[in-house]
Amino acid sequence: DPSRIEGMAVAVEDIASLKDPVGRVLDGWITQDDLKIEKVSIPIGVIGIIYESRPNVTSDTAALCFKSGNICILKGGKEAQYSHKIIAKILQDILEKNNKYLHKLKTDEFEIAIVGLENSGKSTFANALIENEVLPSASDRCTFTSTKLVFGGDEAVVKLYTKEEFNKIFISMLEDINYPDASSKSYDTLSISEFENYFESLKDSDSNLYNLHQGKTDEEIKDILKYAHKLELTGEIKKFSGDELLQEQFQSYIKGVKKDDIETDSSKPRSVKEIEIQSSRLDKLKNAIIYDVPGFDSPTKIHERQTLERLKKADAIIFITNVGDKPNITAPQLDTIRKDTDIDGIPLKDKLFVFGNKLDQAEEKDREKHRNILVREVVERYQMAEAKRVFSGSAKQYLYEKGKVKDFNSVFFL
Repeated sequence: DPSRIEGMAVAVEDIASLKDPVGRVLDGWITQDDLKIEKVSIPIGVIGIIYESRPNVTSDTAALCFKSGNICILKGGKEAQYSHKIIAKILQDILEKNNKYLHKLKTDEFEIAIVGLENSGKSTFANALIENEVLPSASDRCTFTSTKLVFGGDEAVVKLYTKEEFNKIFISMLEDINYPDASSKSYDTLSISEFENYFESLKDSDSNLYNLHQGKTDEEIKDILKYAHKLELTGEIKKFSGDELLQEQFQSYIKGVKKDDIETDSSKPRSVKEIEIQSSRLDKLKNAIIYDVPGFDSPTKIHERQTLERLKKADAIIFITNVGDKPNITAPQLDTIRKDTDIDGIPLKDKLFVFGNKLDQAEEKDREKHRNILVREVVERYQMAEAKRVFSGSAKQYLYEKGKVKDFNSVFFL
């Protein structure tokens, strides 16, 4: 009944508008010895309530207890148990979200997501921010997992998945393609041939599902199965610092180990739950948390989810595109930024900044034209941001000028 749901929402808003009942001085006096005594309202502590099958009591009681600083234990009638649980879950989610915002207000924390199409140079842009070529910036695909950049002491922390955490993700991938009895499967026991036989059968049994995941989820699952024996699912934390950040031992956790021109051993980056790189060069962004996420047009379904999740949580989005030889924006993935909203209903495009990277790759006589094309695409064609939020340049050139890149080939220097 929509009217009853609306009534519950109005009741919660009414409770929220009440004066704070905690910390009120109810009475007070001064003794003959000039001792000031006050009677002040405080939370009771824990309040338990048993009530009939009335879902509105769940929301009313939870709101009253939250307002008065109390913990509540509720037991509603079994006839409405599912409604009770859903309402409680909604309120818990709101509380968690509010705690996150309170933390951000207290610490002045600010989340920035760096996104873009693959090979647009977004990792190079992140390197320019920290003035260190730590993140791989090869022309081929090199970002397998989200990387977190924060102000700190020039070191990196790599957190690995446990077997249980990784298998939970693996099972969710199988469930995406309706794999039979997916919840009982494991990355280290399912064979590639078993998986391939099932996925090929989807051509006839469910062609829409096959077409949706073909070349994405199927390739990712096969890659996991191929290197399952090499996954490092220990749950441990590894630390690297100084020159170690530029060496293969650390770099392999970001981009994998290239076996030849075609194949990359992705076991290490797939084992990574989170990478945090601390840099003293972020001294002007001490409270910022910057995420370099996988490419917007990554062929991997899990990367699509990672990117969308990060966009919805970010306070600002920096979209990187190649303005050097591709000033036009044509990717359908941009619809996510143009049409979607964050977890609070704020349009993603309202948080967007655009950086046209690799401008140095355009001939000098064409650079201004490329800049103008990018502005026209962003502002007029796609209506994603105002012109004052669109910038162009070369992250690689900046690193070169800072002495962080030795082999820099650009028409700018010819």
